[in-house]
Amino acid sequence: MTSPHSPRPARGPRARALPTGLLGLIAVSMAISTACTASTGTPSSDGDADAQPSYVLGGGCPNERDAIRDAEPRKEWSGDVDGDGVSDSISIVERPRAPKQCRTFVVVDTGVTTYSVNASVVDFRHRRGSVVVKVADLGGSPGVEIVLKQVATGIEWLYVYKVLTFDDGALRTVSMPGGWLIDDPFGLPTGAGCTPDGRIVISHASDLDPTVARRVTRRFYELTGTRLRPVGREVGTVEANAPLAGTVPEFKKPLFRGC
Repeated sequence: MTSPHSPRPARGPRARALPTGLLGLIAVSMAISTACTASTGTPSSDGDADAQPSYVLGGGCPNERDAIRDAEPRKEWSGDVDGDGVSDSISIVERPRAPKQCRTFVVVDTGVTTYSVNASVVDFRHRRGSVVVKVADLGGSPGVEIVLKQVATGIEWLYVYKVLTFDDGALRTVSMPGGWLIDDPFGLPTGAGCTPDGRIVISHASDLDPTVARRVTRRFYELTGTRLRPVGREVGTVEANAPLAGTVPEFKKPLFRGC
């Protein structure tokens, strides 16, 4: 028998039955909340480029991401640049009104990742449009290399050639002997191409005048990473009035056409 002075047992909160309609409203609200959370996901390509793994920007320019995303490429080429066995899209994006060190970008779109490299010509007063003259396997990586030709002016028109390769997870520029490979129509003849055994050859003739015999020095290289490793040299003579490009194939224009 319980004493009238015994403490009463503690009571928990009373359970209350919720109306059926309120339960349905809660279920719908939870479903909407879950759907909104799922749709947020990871940041889109509109986010910060540094945090966006679908872009690998190699140009070091503040306008690079916007230039790549917004510009209409003038032309597209194709080739397996990253070496995964699938062809990639190659294009050139130019911003003529940007600072001259950030005007030209070469872009490779694999369908999963977009790679870019700064290809702006900065050593001359003026330059015109750029063009891809060759997409070929020059031996530097599992994929193909991109040969770019750009028209610039010093005292006269010059043709600047650059070789781009995929190395260490990014699109990069190959270092040329002595800097950029420049073909000066008013200077000593320059040639560049590939040999049948897969080497790169860069050649120079000793005289611009075709009516005299010209000494030709051919230097051979292997592409290793982003550098040309010297692997040999030949010196020969092209007789007077003999066609230089007909005698030494790498003098044919544009350069690298034989690769």
